[in-house]
Amino acid sequence: MFSAEQYRAKAAEFRALLMNIPRSSNEASELRNLEQTYATLAENEEWMAINIDKTIQRRKNGDNHGRWTDYALIRFDAGLVGAYSPL
Repeated sequence: MFSAEQYRAKAAEFRALLMNIPRSSNEASELRNLEQTYATLAENEEWMAINIDKTIQRRKNGDNHGRWTDYALIRFDAGLVGAYSPL
């Protein structure tokens, strides 16, 4: 996984490509989209670092399913797919 700084560096690369050489409108648009994508990824990575306490963490044993998912999997395995409510 990339860090926010790495995403920002990639966004800066695309920004530099826009400034250095004249581009067709389609190519310029694609480069702007890529710049914005990487800038957004950097912002998301920063938000995750700041708000780690607000996210769901993977359990040590890897079991994050919970009661509803277990119920849904049981119903699916039994061939009882349809409208139903959790336990």
